Amino acid sequence: MGSGQVVLVTGAASGIGAATARAFAARGDRVVLADLNAEGLEDIATSLADPAEHLALPVDLTDSTATDALVARAVDRFGALDAVHANAGICPPERPFTETSPALAERILDVNVKGTFNTLRSAIPSVRDGGAVVITASDSGLLAHPGAAVYAASKIALIGLGRCLAAELASRRVRVNMVCPGGVDTPLTRGAYGETADEVIHDYTLTNPLGRIATAEDIAHAVLFLTDALHVTGVSLRVDGGDGLMGAL
Repeated sequence: MGSGQVVLVTGAASGIGAATARAFAARGDRVVLADLNAEGLEDIATSLADPAEHLALPVDLTDSTATDALVARAVDRFGALDAVHANAGICPPERPFTETSPALAERILDVNVKGTFNTLRSAIPSVRDGGAVVITASDSGLLAHPGAAVYAASKIALIGLGRCLAAELASRRVRVNMVCPGGVDTPLTRGAYGETADEVIHDYTLTNPLGRIATAEDIAHAVLFLTDALHVTGVSLRVDGGDGLMGAL
């Protein structure tokens, strides 16, 4: 893509989204940051290089009217979008499938699937030809992970959505790819494991082939790669330190 492009990042108030927003801004891109967490969003926006060049917009992505308004504000400010990182999502603590309440399942699917659908349905018409879309999926969308059935189902859905969009948008040279993190040390991950987070992360490093858990910045580097890779589309890129390679998950 190169410097000076306009990028929409959802889930930008923390974790992977915040790291991606910082990475885009650091290379001179203008970033539209979107998140339900208005306070956290503002903190990240003011921490970016040249804060006045960016736009922070609190939004509930499960509301299609709100995502339409989000994109309209971005286009009014910047004219068009060059890339979208559809990243917002939730990851509740692991539990057996039969102990997952209908309300929790609905919330996971609403945020992870419906929120991404709304974001992309609203944004894609404003993405320039030759632009890029990156969806945050997960290794859980590629591997069987006991205790994460509904979360995995949501990520499998995103991979299917992204692959179909890659084919559909190819005539416009808009590339659509999925980044599939393994373990990542983020507030989302720590929230899912609560008081056991340090122990879980330590145990993870013992089985990971590269000997560590990913940082949010590791995933951000992969997102930037996918936005820049002009002949890559429909790919689910694993960023897991080799977990799947060694059968660690």
